[in-house]
Amino acid sequence: MNDEEFQQAVASFEVYKAQLDALSQQSGLFKLSLENAVMARDTLKMFASSKEGDKILVPIGASSFITAVVTSEKKAIVGIGNKISIDMNFDEATTYMAANADEISEALKKLNETIQKINTEARKLSLVIQQEYQRRQQ
Repeated sequence: MNDEEFQQAVASFEVYKAQLDALSQQSGLFKLSLENAVMARDTLKMFASSKEGDKILVPIGASSFITAVVTSEKKAIVGIGNKISIDMNFDEATTYMAANADEISEALKKLNETIQKINTEARKLSLVIQQEYQRRQQ
């Protein structure tokens, strides 16, 4: 391997590292979104199965809950993206949140596959770089 090829390999490795860092951050955001969608879906299911007058604990995030009394109104205001929210009955809202969670889960799965592929390539390139570096030290 000549100097130019070696420098190119090192530069490619740095690009892989940067990609992995960015994808890892994106993965964290997807995981957070998935947790929120699942929590919303589960809360909607809980409300839907409750009767008027029941006292229930409603998750508000950060492992915290508030007590709420169920009313006869069986509607939720659901965020559908781009800071737009609409009224839905609990069944519609639960279905929407379940589909949203499934969509996020699928995107997270694909993202993790991409991370794995880049990580594999980065490891291979790292080994080549290490071997070349050791060869140059001799």
